[in-house]
Amino acid sequence: MAGSVQRIGALAGKREG
Repeated sequence: MAGSVQRIGALAGKREG
């Protein structure tokens, strides 16, 4: 589950940026 959270965070950060 940790990997999923890290992937979601990266996608959210890229989309926000």
